[in-house]
Amino acid sequence: MPIRLPQNKADDWIYAFNKEFSFWLDNFHMLGRFQYLKLNEVREKFKNDTWFTHKNRCPYLYEIVGYINWEWWTNNDNEFEDKKSMLLEWLAFSNGFIIRLDIQQFFDPITILKYPLEDVQFRYGFEQGQVFLKNVSTDYLDDLKSKVLNVLAKKGIDICFSEKYSTGRNELYIFESIPEGALDYETIEFWGFDIRAANCDSWKTFINK
Repeated sequence: MPIRLPQNKADDWIYAFNKEFSFWLDNFHMLGRFQYLKLNEVREKFKNDTWFTHKNRCPYLYEIVGYINWEWWTNNDNEFEDKKSMLLEWLAFSNGFIIRLDIQQFFDPITILKYPLEDVQFRYGFEQGQVFLKNVSTDYLDDLKSKVLNVLAKKGIDICFSEKYSTGRNELYIFESIPEGALDYETIEFWGFDIRAANCDSWKTFINK
């Protein structure tokens, strides 16, 4: 998994991975082990592989500064949810993508998404905010909000985002009342984390071996 983070955040995360070499469940059952790999190490060994030359077109991402490699010590389907939860947390934090070296395939969850614009009216809209990117350029959230406000302005709706009513989940939540039906059939496209693809059945096979 590549680490696409600003260097200061990457340094803290890398330090944590260099101190620990295995991951455990709450019942002290070992699930697998991992290691941090420097960019030059990976480039030397995998520079000709398709996944290594993959470059996401999202303009808000930082450059790759290193990689996390891991292996499962169990293929128990009963532990799939634990594996998935852990990997989704890693992906969301690192803005990376998962590479299966054994089959030379990769899954990059950062892509252009389309959602109903009416999600701005709900505290838990946009999959409870899980689709929004974290640890990216500061322009990201400003651009998202501008998109929403532009659509509303075309409908003659003058509304501002208020940090006072932020839920910490849906970053685009609008507390003020919007005329009923004003956002019907309206959608918004943006770069985000494809949580739906990461929860589909095919992903289970991809990450569980």
